[in-house]
Amino acid sequence: MKRHRAPIQHLFTAIRGLPLCAVALSLFLSAPQSAAENPSPISFEKQVLPLFNAACAGCHQPGKLKGGLDLTTFKGTMTGGKNGLIVKPSAPELSALITQITGDTPEMPAKGDPLTKAEVAIITQWVKEGAKDDSAPLVATAGGALPGPAPLTAPPVYSVPPVISAMAFSPDGSMLAVSGYYEVLLHRTDGSGIAARLLGGSPRILAMSFSADGKKLATSGGAPAQYGHIQVWDVEHRTLSGSWKYTADTLFGITFSPDGSQLAFGCADKSSRVISAADGKELVKLDQHTDWCLGAVFTIDGKRLLTAGRDQAMKLSSLANSQFIDDVNNPLEPIFCIARSPGEDIVAYGGALGGVKTYQIADNQKRTAGRNDTNLLKDFERQPAAVNAIAWNRDATQIAVASEGEARVYDAKTGSRLATLPGHEGGIFAISFSPDGKRIATGGYDGIVRIFEIPSGKVIAAFVAVPIGTK
Repeated sequence: MKRHRAPIQHLFTAIRGLPLCAVALSLFLSAPQSAAENPSPISFEKQVLPLFNAACAGCHQPGKLKGGLDLTTFKGTMTGGKNGLIVKPSAPELSALITQITGDTPEMPAKGDPLTKAEVAIITQWVKEGAKDDSAPLVATAGGALPGPAPLTAPPVYSVPPVISAMAFSPDGSMLAVSGYYEVLLHRTDGSGIAARLLGGSPRILAMSFSADGKKLATSGGAPAQYGHIQVWDVEHRTLSGSWKYTADTLFGITFSPDGSQLAFGCADKSSRVISAADGKELVKLDQHTDWCLGAVFTIDGKRLLTAGRDQAMKLSSLANSQFIDDVNNPLEPIFCIARSPGEDIVAYGGALGGVKTYQIADNQKRTAGRNDTNLLKDFERQPAAVNAIAWNRDATQIAVASEGEARVYDAKTGSRLATLPGHEGGIFAISFSPDGKRIATGGYDGIVRIFEIPSGKVIAAFVAVPIGTK
């Protein structure tokens, strides 16, 4: 049971600008209260499970069942592990769970900080009250049975604009999909307003991708330290056609395969996965990274997968045999986002230190002891802050980069800056070219969608992505 207490400012950077209102709400809903402050019965879902997720899930979760114990669900907690049951309802003094987390030198967590007295009191009181289950029903999905809310049946009501963490133009240019809280909003690009609100079960939507024919929209996201969630909507009928949960944390960087039959995404458990876009069946799981995997793209032929993440590596793997091929780049900085060129196996990446580079997607066998970055094609000017999103135009001649305060547009071959897109308050976490390449949409911390004319950089529209105060 290992817990990491990262400073909140580092956490915010690491998750690439998740919706601030969703962050605040999540923290408010899940913040453990002491038993003394809360005379109501202790909630397993809202008070105990967040403690398990923070302190225990590193070792006691389905992907790593140390001692045969899973503490990510009520069922797993009550089932116990190789040494038997760990909870005896109404008898904390007879419960191994309590004896292992108490005392001057508690046995658990084995690594990291021990639980505080207030945290121990919450778990102890829950056991004393009968160790009752109030968690949401487990959802049986292609990714396994994981907790999480059902899709919303009514649109959320906003009092402030949420941070925009993902957006994408539809392939025909008629719609702009924008992330919201538990929903995706489809805006008409002719300026006539919202065409549809696609309700789902993810409080955070971190990436989205249209299929090449525009018939499907897929998103990745979930709830931190609870579940990762992939959703697929039938765009024409505005219906949720796929909803699958994987892992015990949020998912990143989703993309369709060239033929539209598969989806690839990165995971906070350091893996990347490929699933069937039709039924969510897991087809490939790659454990190549040593830190969060934040992006995944298919090669042009759909036979290989390039992934990238906080371990500074872009890794190329074969999907036919799930084998690692090679690192494409030399490690320089954590990689927050990647995008493949529409027409060839070239990838653009944005880094935590503001780096923007393009690489050919190939093995790196020509490197020498001097660690030459043999696949590097172009190194662009450094951005003012971390690069949170990156995008190509359709003919692969331009690259748009989202950082902080302003976005920038570059000539993909020469690296010269073509346009500067200013006026943003704080970080920019989403950017997308229109199919004709004449417009760029941005969104981020301030919750405002801005549409710029290219190459002039003139703002031609700016609006809050969600309706405020009304459904």
